[in-house]
Amino acid sequence: AVMGFSMQMSATTGLLLLITGVVGYKLLQLGYVSVGSIGVAFTFIVLSGTSIQMFFEWLAQFEEAMTGIERLDNYLRRPLETGLKLPHSRQFVTNHPTYASNEEADLKRQALTQKPSAGIDVVDLWLKYGEDLPFVLKGLNFSIKPGEKVGIIGRTGSGKTSFVQALFRLYPFAEGKILIDGKGAGDVDLSLFRRSIALISQEPTLFRGTVRENLDLPGRLPEARLHDALARVGLTEWLEAHPLKLETVVEERGRNLSAGERQLLCMARCLLQEAPIVVMDEATSSVDPQSEEIMVRATREFFKDRTQIIIAHRLSTLEHCDRVLWLDQGQVRLFDRPAAVLPVFQSTHL
Repeated sequence: AVMGFSMQMSATTGLLLLITGVVGYKLLQLGYVSVGSIGVAFTFIVLSGTSIQMFFEWLAQFEEAMTGIERLDNYLRRPLETGLKLPHSRQFVTNHPTYASNEEADLKRQALTQKPSAGIDVVDLWLKYGEDLPFVLKGLNFSIKPGEKVGIIGRTGSGKTSFVQALFRLYPFAEGKILIDGKGAGDVDLSLFRRSIALISQEPTLFRGTVRENLDLPGRLPEARLHDALARVGLTEWLEAHPLKLETVVEERGRNLSAGERQLLCMARCLLQEAPIVVMDEATSSVDPQSEEIMVRATREFFKDRTQIIIAHRLSTLEHCDRVLWLDQGQVRLFDRPAAVLPVFQSTHL
């Protein structure tokens, strides 16, 4: 709209200059005006057209800015997720519930469970991404024991990633619930619930900052623990090759790292998190064989006392799981030992 108006103003200004020039030339021949008067008329037309054009362009920008402020205000006043509150240090006053300063400090020290692992109970879980959209999870019912290593398989669109999103309570459930150590997201603070789950996804989550910040954003852990975690995932030599060590800058999404280095850095962060539940969502699908070997070893050694959920397309990755959950169109097809599930899955998807 602004571009169209600018073109119209330019055309109108040009037309006025043409008319003024023609009329001024005739009047100049008749002796009614001087050359200076025609020059003043030209200057007035150009300045007037430019001023009007700049005013309406500024008005359009102002209207766009006010629309942005209105959207931001609407976003700030949207209802919070059930079980969450705003931090005590919030900078905008809204009607949302807010943590007291001591409550927020206590929450950071709390854990959903003091045990190294936690059981998961999925009870009649139904999930869809919108009111007018079909269900992606349909009446899931199963339990994962504390310390158990469970693989999840299924074709694309079967509900594997949807289950992980449901586990983190990223979408409200249509029906049912997920309990961790007997507690649901509605029974405890949602941030505490989510903090009990560590995720290593196919696309590593890294942000622009130092290696230290990507490993320990709150900055509460001693440097020795950070070095220990990096050593356990085989990144000590990589770190020593950088002069700044833990202060080495990581670009947004780890663009200055290889795929394997990104995943191993995320695994080191997962070790430091010490969550009772570890979820690996296609974590080894895009890494080199050496990095994959380290990650597979981690599931056997580093996370052996944690509850593990492993989503993978490579069935060989799941052979050492305690049980395998086969999801098909958002429903449980089979949930049993790998020897009972994997051959049937392979024969069905030949």
